[in-house]
Amino acid sequence: MTELNCQECNEPYKVGALYCGECGSRLFSDNYETLVGGLAAPAQPKPITEPREEPQVSAGMIVFLVLSSARRVELPANSEIHIGRVDPNRDIHPHLDLTADDGASLGVSRLHASLQSTENGVMLVDLGSTNGTYLREESLTPHEPSPIRNGDVFQLGHLQVQVFFEM
Repeated sequence: MTELNCQECNEPYKVGALYCGECGSRLFSDNYETLVGGLAAPAQPKPITEPREEPQVSAGMIVFLVLSSARRVELPANSEIHIGRVDPNRDIHPHLDLTADDGASLGVSRLHASLQSTENGVMLVDLGSTNGTYLREESLTPHEPSPIRNGDVFQLGHLQVQVFFEM
């Protein structure tokens, strides 16, 4: 992927990012049309200004931005959010359904991963998916929680999702 540098802290970020993963600064001004995957990006969430090293202990809403479709989904920060594809025949209804984002062809399992709110922060967990879950370009070990931070991009199979926490 192509990398650019944040104008505030000069840290690199990947094309499609809305906020700097290091300092949380918005990467584009309000009068600049942001393009993500060839589509105009929806309304932008506010970044959390806490330092990245601090765990994200609680959030009111979790905002998911599916990078390939620029679809934005807001979900309450419950104790656990399941991510995958709906399958009514097997009674599988994940909170974040990626079926409409070509999830099946991009390798998203029906119950692929989950976000879990814990006292140590928000954790991303691969639920034993077929095509793997990646966080900061590193493969996650199935069923082993990994801390996820505001602005991180995670990948389910070949589908990338950026996550933001709103208080």
